[in-house]
Amino acid sequence: MKKNIIIIVGILMVSLFYQCKSAKEKKAFSQDLNSGEFSVESLNGNDVQNHELTFLIDAEQNRISGQSSCNGYGVSYELEEGVLELGFVIATKMYCDGKMELESEFMSAVGRIHKFKYQDHQDVLVFFDDEGKKIIELRKQ
Repeated sequence: MKKNIIIIVGILMVSLFYQCKSAKEKKAFSQDLNSGEFSVESLNGNDVQNHELTFLIDAEQNRISGQSSCNGYGVSYELEEGVLELGFVIATKMYCDGKMELESEFMSAVGRIHKFKYQDHQDVLVFFDDEGKKIIELRKQ
């Protein structure tokens, strides 16, 4: 009887181990950033599809640029083992009434990008901060 309980507990532990492993694999981040034009769909969990927020990724030049609601921006990046290290973000300095709060939030989020993951056959690109929190979601144009 004791032997049967040990066998059952062993089987349950192995089953639990494989369930946890497969859940972690589903959250795996992407390793290669591909060139493309994207529009920002969500920012820090908020829908921003009706705003002029864009990403243009140039993987050959290791550069990201786009529109941040009011101003243009650009930043170089290095990619090593799926981790993005962004350089100093440059941007134009125009003032646009009613858009500056969103722009500030967007630029702050861009500066926190650490990892990324493609979804929906690479039509959706999601950026995460260093704690794994989703901060920006893009859709390919």
